Formats: sequence, structure tokens, C-alpha cells
Amino acid sequence: MVPGGVAFAVVWSAIGLAVCAGATTYGLGSLGQPQPGLFPFVVGAGIVLLATSEAIACWRAHAPSTRLRLGEHGSAVIVALAILCLYALAFERLGFAVCTLLLFVALFRALAGRGWRFSVAAGLLATVVFYVAFEYGLKVNLPRGPWGF
Repeated sequence: MVPGGVAFAVVWSAIGLAVCAGATTYGLGSLGQPQPGLFPFVVGAGIVLLATSEAIACWRAHAPSTRLRLGEHGSAVIVALAILCLYALAFERLGFAVCTLLLFVALFRALAGRGWRFSVAAGLLATVVFYVAFEYGLKVNLPRGPWGF
């Protein structure tokens, strides 16, 4: 048995049940004539089903070793998480363009081991593509940062 996994599944089951209970206050209707609560109810029921299956799997499983194993790419995972956290922290202050460019340059340099020219060029290309897609294609207002871009 994996006690932490069972507790995790119980918490998610409770969340799913709360979603189901809240959804019934809006009315469920039918599949032919759904009311506003039908979709949240189905989502809540799905959460309960997935959490229950996770609880059963954890109940049957043997407890894993408590030692943390990162594997052969563990340091890369930690570096990627650190870069993404810095991106999230700086996003509003520096704006989309600057943060996204720095994100891609850092990822290409630190994780892919690419050179500076490639990292900057690919970072610029990716930033422009994502900027155009979000700003013009999806009409999303992106943070501008102190320099106006």
C-alpha cells in the first residue's frame, strides 16, 4: 500500500464530490437538453472515477523506496523547472517578448547544449511566432514590459 497515494486520491475524490454537489444546484437537465450544471457534474464524476481508480492502484501497490531518484536526466529537470519558475516570476515585469526570448535562449543553451548563435536565433524566431500567434491570431493582450514590447 502507498499511503500518500491513497490520501491523495481521497482528497481528489472529495473535490470531485464537491464539484458534483455544486453542479446539481444549477440543474442537470438531460443530454438532449442540458442545463448549466451538466458539464461540471460530468467533470466532477470523472474526477471521482479517476481518483477512485488511483486509490485502488495505490492500495494494491507496494510502497516505493523513500529515496528520491532523479535518474540520468535529473539535473536537467531541475534546471528546466528553475528556468520556468524564473520565467513565471519575471513575465509581468519584463513582458512577454523579453521573457520568452530569454526562456528559449536559456533552454537551448542549458538543456540542448546549443551555441549562442543558434540559441538566440531560434529564440527570436520562436518568440516572434508565439507573439504573432497570441497577439494577432488569438487576440490575446500580452504583457508589454517596461520597454513597450
